[in-house]
Amino acid sequence: MCTPPGSNAGPDTLVTTRYTTATSAYQATASILQAHEINTHIILSYILAQLTREQAASTSQQPVPLPSLWIAVWTTCPHMPQNRTLDLIIALTAGPVGPRPLFIASPHTSSTLTSIFLRPRIDRLITELLDGAPEVPVDRIFSVFGSRRLTQYFVATWSRQVQVSPTDSPYMSATYRICTSDTLIGAVPQRTDGVSRLATTQDLDRVSELLQSRSTEIGPYILNGQTARLEAQSLISTNQLYVCESRTSVSGVITSIAAVERTSANVASVNKFYTSSQHRNQGFGSKLLSSVCQFLLHRQGRSAVVIYLSDGSSAADTVTQRVGFRNVNVGVHGADRDWLEQGFQDMNLGHW
Repeated sequence: MCTPPGSNAGPDTLVTTRYTTATSAYQATASILQAHEINTHIILSYILAQLTREQAASTSQQPVPLPSLWIAVWTTCPHMPQNRTLDLIIALTAGPVGPRPLFIASPHTSSTLTSIFLRPRIDRLITELLDGAPEVPVDRIFSVFGSRRLTQYFVATWSRQVQVSPTDSPYMSATYRICTSDTLIGAVPQRTDGVSRLATTQDLDRVSELLQSRSTEIGPYILNGQTARLEAQSLISTNQLYVCESRTSVSGVITSIAAVERTSANVASVNKFYTSSQHRNQGFGSKLLSSVCQFLLHRQGRSAVVIYLSDGSSAADTVTQRVGFRNVNVGVHGADRDWLEQGFQDMNLGHW
């Protein structure tokens, strides 16, 4: 590494690169992101997903993928420009319902990301966002998600430069948790009348209902009937949604859902984990989450399953611990425990 985190790199040692395709982003950054897979998982997983769509579009009649943008800041050695270190990367991507937040990540852990180190690099990112071709409209960045340190620094700088105000409360303050084969608890009390499985098209109505209820309950990304159905269709068609079905009645009732939208070589992320209000505290959520983790770790061979647990969610805290999730430890996993999504006032929200 040319300039260690915490030192101040001069302008001539920093290079900012813009990638408008996943193919170019993958070629430039994948090996580095994969070496820090826990810390950079969201950005890496969306690069991989978009890469698959780009490849499908180039070889068949698949629709052209939604536009995406990645911007990276590198430290280069003055006399050996080919030797460079990835310091920061941001991603602007979109899903079936709308644009996602700006994601920000670094291969470096937050303890090494001092103000001296971050200031010129965040300035470079923002300059590229505003002045690059094509420039990014200010209102496209309705929220920012990353480790707490990175999010706070980016939001403070962005707010000052473009004259926008953060929301009074963050959209999500979260603890990053991880489950591995070593921590997965196989003896979780199970509902004998609950069956965990992949969602199918026959589940569309019920899954749409649960996705809409979840969005209303936790906010801020509220789905209506149409957008909830659109999201459900996308998750089901890509085999990214799992359900737990109670068999206490002849027809069966789906009680819980869990999505696995983000995957990379060794890591999978569980999101949209939700149990209907009338079925909570009955073991359905634990059964589903345990089954999904067993499948990802034992059948697919992932080394880790991760989840962002919203602070203050005591029920989800209990369930995730019962299944075997533990707080990410920077010394063990190379990633930070505390993550933050901060929104901006008077913006039209996307969705994730």
